[in-house]
Amino acid sequence: MSEENKSDLIEYAQNNNLQPISGENGYNDTDAVVLSTVEYLNFEDVNLEGLQPTLENYIDVYLKVKRDAGEYIDPNRKALAEAVKNNPRYKDLKIENVQASFNENEPEQFGAMTVVLPEGQKVAVFRGTDGTNSGWWEDLCFGYNNNPEGTTAQKMAKEYIENITGTDDIYILQVIPKEEALQNGLLYYVVINLMRKVIL
Repeated sequence: MSEENKSDLIEYAQNNNLQPISGENGYNDTDAVVLSTVEYLNFEDVNLEGLQPTLENYIDVYLKVKRDAGEYIDPNRKALAEAVKNNPRYKDLKIENVQASFNENEPEQFGAMTVVLPEGQKVAVFRGTDGTNSGWWEDLCFGYNNNPEGTTAQKMAKEYIENITGTDDIYILQVIPKEEALQNGLLYYVVINLMRKVIL
């Protein structure tokens, strides 16, 4: 995502939409981009220690752990995280089923979480690849893979949805802008390969 687009996203999260996700102000494309970007914060490493599993608490604990350890956080990503955790639209959203898998010696990079919206719908949010060798490898496999079984990340996305959905669950798999093509590839693969109640 370009620096300009990151800045626009931070501005949106800070000022442009402070209303709860419901009714006419329901979940939209920009929300999908916000949440998929927040998913890069590696919540799978967060221990809430009894706190409610809200987006605000996940971000608070994540930032504190990074700060206490003196670890670097991308400034744009940190600014977006701060904006999201202070935005009434996002802060109280419940997070479930945080999962990730990474292998630096294989084209294996996958991350996902489930976001529960105020009216009960669940959003499956997939993380894209990063700039590591494994991330680039996964991208190349995604672009040039001819295996009908899919790439490692696609198969993991399918298994993720299979494992977390019940027969009566309604999940939202949101297609997001073309710059995040890997996430869209995961979503299309899941929809094609699963017979579930899916809103795309």
